Amino acid sequence: MVSARAAKPDDPVQVVLLMGVCGSGKTTIGRLLAKRLEWAFLEADTFHLSEARRRMAQGKPLDEADRGPWIGRIAEALAAQVARREDTVLACSALRAIHRDRLARVAGGGWHVVHLSGAPELIAERLRERRDHYAGPELLESQLATLESPKDAQNLSIDQSPEALVESIASWLDEESSPT
Repeated sequence: MVSARAAKPDDPVQVVLLMGVCGSGKTTIGRLLAKRLEWAFLEADTFHLSEARRRMAQGKPLDEADRGPWIGRIAEALAAQVARREDTVLACSALRAIHRDRLARVAGGGWHVVHLSGAPELIAERLRERRDHYAGPELLESQLATLESPKDAQNLSIDQSPEALVESIASWLDEESSPT
């Protein structure tokens, strides 16, 4: 099993990006996966400026002027993780390919992308039910419109339990790290 720095010192640091629209379970799955793998966890939402959080709470989607600097702050934090040689699970919407590419350059050779997706109705229901987050169901349409589906990713449907998703990701990472 892939775990905390079990790799050789010259092996690349491993980074798993859990991406998807708001309400797809990135944070829940990310925390569980990081615990399972004994890796660090980065939550991209913590890098939003308070003004961006306020706008999203009002149902106003972010634009590229917001997203670019936000991704920059995440990239800086990820670069620090990589410099410390800490394998990391990153929960980040990363809806646009240009943003995923920027984060991948920082991560280096151990980059893995998991796209969490599901029926818009299921995601909207989850967004309506959560109480502790500023992103509500009114943002879903704009997030889906912004989403550029990744080409090289493990695509997982969120209609499974968080535990099943974590096991699927962990198995996939084991396969990815196995010598060919």
